[in-house]
Amino acid sequence: MNPALPLEMGNIIPQCQVCNRPDRDRWIYDKTGRVIEIADSDDGKRVVEKYLKKVSKNTKEYFLEFIKKFLGQNNP
Repeated sequence: MNPALPLEMGNIIPQCQVCNRPDRDRWIYDKTGRVIEIADSDDGKRVVEKYLKKVSKNTKEYFLEFIKKFLGQNNP
């Protein structure tokens, strides 16, 4: 469910290796198997990059403003 944590009970979604392979190291799941976060991994970062390359200019501008505000709030 979280690729940053060890594979042990509570952090495994039971799927066969063929079914799970496309999602490996990209997502963090909740207890029901739904995606709740993008993993902090190279694959997770590629997912975000690929999304930002495909979205409209308005969406890119929205996220740019969001990131500016977010970074401004979190810098002392």
